[in-house]
Amino acid sequence: MNIFSVKIVESSDELEKILELRQTVFIEEQKVPEEEEIDDLDSLDAISSNRVIHLIASAGEEVFGTARLFLPSTTDIRTVDAETLHVGRVAVKESGRRLGLGSLLMNKCHDIARELGHKQITLSAQIQAMPFYWELGYKERGPLYLDAGIQHQDMDISLNPD
Repeated sequence: MNIFSVKIVESSDELEKILELRQTVFIEEQKVPEEEEIDDLDSLDAISSNRVIHLIASAGEEVFGTARLFLPSTTDIRTVDAETLHVGRVAVKESGRRLGLGSLLMNKCHDIARELGHKQITLSAQIQAMPFYWELGYKERGPLYLDAGIQHQDMDISLNPD
């Protein structure tokens, strides 16, 4: 039995909670500069205009994880075209790690992508997270690169229809 629930962020309260979690994980723990962590996709306007989908994972009232899906150059994430859906800002609270929550979040991303008609997802993985993404079926693409001072690798997965 899984104690976590994962849902799409719909309110300013939920958005505030996931941004607090991302601040803890990325800015405080990983020392990512705040100006590189928070962007224009982190707003209710971006959510309501279908530019981004944020996920919130919680147990009761406590937030444990988040992820977001977006298309880099379209304003409507629910419009299917040849562009690849991106997953990013995947974060799990320290006390929630190694409990399967990352897989739960990613599987929800995959389900949403399939529902929207997307056949592939891409992401930029921190190199220490690559084994996690390999287990989910992601394959690396291109060279390693630095992002916010952390080595990253682009990775993709093809989604089979259910």
